[in-house]
Amino acid sequence: MAPVNPVNLFSAIRTCSRENWRNSGKWLAYTVGCGFLPVIIGLLLVWGLSTKSFDWHDFVVHGEFVIYAATLIAASTRLISKDTETFPFVHREMFALFAILTLMSSIALYAAIKTANLLSLPATVNNEFIVRFSLGLLTFSLFFSFLVFLLDQQRISPNVRGIAKQKEKKLSDDFDSLENPQ
Repeated sequence: MAPVNPVNLFSAIRTCSRENWRNSGKWLAYTVGCGFLPVIIGLLLVWGLSTKSFDWHDFVVHGEFVIYAATLIAASTRLISKDTETFPFVHREMFALFAILTLMSSIALYAAIKTANLLSLPATVNNEFIVRFSLGLLTFSLFFSFLVFLLDQQRISPNVRGIAKQKEKKLSDDFDSLENPQ
């Protein structure tokens, strides 16, 4: 018998096994560790080789984190759109919409940064906005991608015991409501 398709996001998250959470945590650690390696090495090189002080904002205001956020979301869209033998991605349309909005925000900000730099308009660029928006976008992208990976893990290898327990509770609640009609 095929696993039951979770009807909403919260039931899908609740039916995730410890293995699903562990695999998703490993994925996040690997993605963040390896993904930020160029920035970390760049910061260490500048810190070790430079005699003058530097501002870490220089690693954000050129759009590096916006590109990283876009790549995380773009990779997540494949998992959202992929069909499996078990069941489709929970709330696929909602996740696809958030992915598209996040990608469009990333594209718009990066295009604005590059256009300002190419037209030599750095005085008109609000660097504080770029830093805040980039960090917010990156944080959202990390959370979103983790959640997408977790839900993909759940549908590939669902927690059958958790799903059975949820079905048993629903059946019991339905039975109780039949005994005591209101």
